[in-house]
Amino acid sequence: MSGSADDVRLMSQLADATAAAQHAYRDNGRLIRLLTVLGGPAAPDEVLSRALAVLSEAFNADVVLVASVVGKRLRVTAASGLADDDPTLAKGWGMGSAATAAVTGGQPMAWENHGGDEEIPPALVELGLRTGAFVPMSALAGGHADEVLVLYRSSGERFSSTDLHLLATVAYRMRITAEDRERRLAELESRLPAAIRDARAALSSASRKLIGSSCKLAARKTRRPTLRAAYLCQ
Repeated sequence: MSGSADDVRLMSQLADATAAAQHAYRDNGRLIRLLTVLGGPAAPDEVLSRALAVLSEAFNADVVLVASVVGKRLRVTAASGLADDDPTLAKGWGMGSAATAAVTGGQPMAWENHGGDEEIPPALVELGLRTGAFVPMSALAGGHADEVLVLYRSSGERFSSTDLHLLATVAYRMRITAEDRERRLAELESRLPAAIRDARAALSSASRKLIGSSCKLAARKTRRPTLRAAYLCQ
């Protein structure tokens, strides 16, 4: 009997270890996919759009949003899973208790729908969203977030503590990547006028050299220059 009990216990431990390894492998794969998208060569808006699409797939989320905190409301700035004319994009929605806790506490929060729809944008209530996650992307003075990553599921699958940890890592990287790309874009735009001036100066110099060479060639051939050529060669 003792041997049988030991075998059962060992099999249970082996099953737990196998499941943990599978989950770790899955989580590592999700993180690699997202970091690959964030590190890809593209404009900030395109990178964000791709990242939200990958988040939707990797975390089995029906809707993924990035929302700015405006007072006690959330205003959508980017989304995956919403139609272009969805009222949520224009109106946003009031923060419920989970969203408020994430914003004020600076920590990701999971949410389950137990019959109330306070955490769901009114236009999305009929989608039957049952669980969600609110993940701060940045912090203001005092730890309050000014931007939040939001994911919703209709499957009823809860966002685990591991999910929240991964999402917090991704949200931070998304914000850093966006800020870095925007900074580089601003630097490029600030240099553009000088680059245009340099290009014009180089073109003007090249044009003068070309005209000078043409005039010398015409003089050597002792051809009578046209009125335009005579004007240019002055």
